Amino acid sequence: MDDKTPPTTQSKRWQKALNVLIPLFLTLIAVIFAVEAGLRLFYQLIPIEVCASDPIIGTYLCQPYFEYDKPVRLGYKYIPNFRQEGVWNPANPFLANPEDSARPTGRDDSFPYLFETDNVGFPNTPPEWQEQYDIVIAGDSFMIRTAPETWVERLETLTGGEILALGAPSWTTLNEVEAIRQYGLDKQPKWVVIMFFEGNDMITMGEYLDRQASGLDWREYDMQGVSFWRKLLTPHLLAYGWEKLF
Repeated sequence: MDDKTPPTTQSKRWQKALNVLIPLFLTLIAVIFAVEAGLRLFYQLIPIEVCASDPIIGTYLCQPYFEYDKPVRLGYKYIPNFRQEGVWNPANPFLANPEDSARPTGRDDSFPYLFETDNVGFPNTPPEWQEQYDIVIAGDSFMIRTAPETWVERLETLTGGEILALGAPSWTTLNEVEAIRQYGLDKQPKWVVIMFFEGNDMITMGEYLDRQASGLDWREYDMQGVSFWRKLLTPHLLAYGWEKLF
């Protein structure tokens, strides 16, 4: 005698729903994983608006070409022999994230952009270092290419001297002093220049000291307390897409 009861209409509906929802859920997870992995590998495809939406995304996912020392001395620098080219528009507010009062409007100052680092990880061309330089300069974003001809290139033309440029975006004065100490003094320069900016360097020097005292590297310090969800690109991409559509 068979005592199995036939499935009810409700159980059949649940079975059909599960047959749809489980593959849909697994597909959604696979898509999210593919987006997260793909954009981390091809970070140049991340929209600039997404990079500007969160400092963690902008600093660490959109710019994965830095290396960090531990404990903090230099802090960080570009990876050696890094090359980035494309079109740069310094009037794009998302590149500098300015205050509304200083935000450019209706302008396009685009130019073909080429940025290269030497075989140590600093913005110098050619990549091979010399035994001696006339001028050694350390700075933050002042040192990267934000114009067709940089001020460092103009200085080199005007003085006729050999210049060693040491720098990375958001460096503090203490990063710059350490860069001079580690990489500049043994080049026997006639001049040493530190690009101090009174607008924020007094504040950021304190941030450098906090990181140094922590025993963590620069990235580890910034990632403390950052939630898993904040590190994901997908929510930021969805917010960006929603804003574009509506």
